[in-house]
Amino acid sequence: MIKNRFSQYIVGLVVVSNFFIFTHHYNNLAATTAEQTAELHTTTSHSSKVKKFLSNHKIATAITVGALAISGGLVVKAFTDTEERIPTTIKPGTTLPIVYTPENNIHAHKLLSTVLGFIAKPFLRLLHPFDGEKFEKAYNQLRKNLGLTAENFVAPETCVTDEQLIAAGAHTPEYLQSLHDVATLKRIVEVPLDLIPFMSDEKLQTVLVKPQRCATSGTLRAAQIALDSNGPGWAVNLGGGFHHASKDHGEGFCIINDLGYTINVLQQERPNLRVLIVDLDAHRGNGHELFFKDNPRVAAFDMYNGLAFPGDRDHSTQYIRYNFPLIGTTNDDTYLTTLRDNLPQALQEFKPGLILYNAGTDPLTGDPLGGMNVSAAGLVQRDAFVFDQAEQYKVPIAMVTSGGYTTKSADVIAASLTNIIKRKGLGAT
Repeated sequence: MIKNRFSQYIVGLVVVSNFFIFTHHYNNLAATTAEQTAELHTTTSHSSKVKKFLSNHKIATAITVGALAISGGLVVKAFTDTEERIPTTIKPGTTLPIVYTPENNIHAHKLLSTVLGFIAKPFLRLLHPFDGEKFEKAYNQLRKNLGLTAENFVAPETCVTDEQLIAAGAHTPEYLQSLHDVATLKRIVEVPLDLIPFMSDEKLQTVLVKPQRCATSGTLRAAQIALDSNGPGWAVNLGGGFHHASKDHGEGFCIINDLGYTINVLQQERPNLRVLIVDLDAHRGNGHELFFKDNPRVAAFDMYNGLAFPGDRDHSTQYIRYNFPLIGTTNDDTYLTTLRDNLPQALQEFKPGLILYNAGTDPLTGDPLGGMNVSAAGLVQRDAFVFDQAEQYKVPIAMVTSGGYTTKSADVIAASLTNIIKRKGLGAT
């Protein structure tokens, strides 16, 4: 198939142009004087006719031959260029253990009026670089990479409610009530919401809070799939990873702590379940470290930019069992070596029954908030290694996508998941 719309337009334009060139060429020949035509037909050999034809129509022939050469090259390139062709497909009838709902996405422009939001959408990232639609972009890219449909994904049944969060001991009633206060949300998402005209609680709940509620349900669903004895032993939530939120407050764009809620629900059902949070976001997961500071069945393996937010103003680093602060200039070699040298030991020592993997893409080079220097290929290798370790030690793993503040984050997520799916043997080439 032709790889994209641009190539389709070019090929179509060339074909139409050639049609008109040939038509003009033919009409010129038909208009040849009777004497020229008679002379042409009295030539005895076919080759002589061709020579005469070319001689009388040199310009038109040159244009036609040139156009044919160009169009031939374009057609070959359009049909053979594989950059955007589907490299593999999923075996028919396969439901991937990947959880996604469009409700995970934060469409920040909807905080404004319809017209103003449409106009201002390209500029909203100046207020905060988080791409709230990266989950949708990763989902669409993954579908394109693997020839998927919506039926190949798992959707969470509901978005978590206040009652469920309170029952699980994930957040206090007072904190959840404070989320209806614009000042509270302004502090958490670090955006001057009070300056946005025509703001309402309904908008704030729909645009900012609900997506994190839905993603929280997705994280729980992914963990349940991973733990299912009849399942694949792994799952991914395209969303979640709000690791700065604590039970009684939120910060760093994290409103609901999906990891905390998920672990509490699971441990209510499975009191002996041991969970290792492998947090490889560029920012330290201070929320879940405070969340589980008194729970010996939960441990954190946290590898992060030690110079970035949140620092240690809340003194939560003391609760990290496997603590690996890195410098901001950390590159692929140092980053991957640190992971490879230490994660296996943590798995051997803690012996978890579940890994919750917080796979932020903000260590990516150029990320304005991550401040690290890891390549896209390095992040793909990172994710593959974590999944390989989970498989080697026979530990179910559920991944969430967490932070990432460049326009490339969605592509990295999609590339990594495509790689994992292929490594799991689900792709049919």
